[in-house]
Amino acid sequence: MEPTRPTAEIPHPTPAGVPLTKRLEAVERDNRRLRRLGVAMLIGVGVLLGLTSAIMIVAARHGMPGMVPQVAEARKFLLRDREGRIRGTWGTNEEGAAQLILQDNAGRARMRFTVLPDGSTGLAFVDSVNHARIVVGTLPDESANIVLADRGGKTRAVFGIAPNGSTTLVFADRGGATKAGIGIDTRGFGTLNLVERPGASAEELPEQAEDDTVPPAPAPRRRGN
Repeated sequence: MEPTRPTAEIPHPTPAGVPLTKRLEAVERDNRRLRRLGVAMLIGVGVLLGLTSAIMIVAARHGMPGMVPQVAEARKFLLRDREGRIRGTWGTNEEGAAQLILQDNAGRARMRFTVLPDGSTGLAFVDSVNHARIVVGTLPDESANIVLADRGGKTRAVFGIAPNGSTTLVFADRGGATKAGIGIDTRGFGTLNLVERPGASAEELPEQAEDDTVPPAPAPRRRGN
């Protein structure tokens, strides 16, 4: 009896389309995962930008520490009230003077603080018709003056301190002519000047005190015997 030879089993071939299909499914799963991740990242970036904008707005309005700029530069600043009316300006004018002007509800300037290019400074209080009624000023020669004007803008009184230390207080009539003055000279002596009769000579004060800086007051003369 002849021994039987073992017969080798022939494996059934695997369909060629099965591995390709699995690979395609895996690729599709990866694509879906990437799309979900991309959407999540876009949402996160949007939320982050929104929070950053909100923080910057709050910082600008309320001045959060570390969020306020140390320096702000501009040629002119405007101050507005709740109704949007301009109530103040801060800047330089055409003559190169730096000015801070505060206005009333009607837009009329009522207070002007001015620094001229030569160093002169002046603070003027203005009435409703733009006449400077009170002016406090200093000049480059270090003299200081206070000028009072009437409703017409005419200078009626000047109180001044000269660079040499003398002081004067001068009074004028409605026409701006000096009528009386008192002062202390550099030696410490008091001076008095009165104009009592028509035609007598008198030092003239400036006609108006409309400038924000004031001229030095004329020194009163000692009354003759």
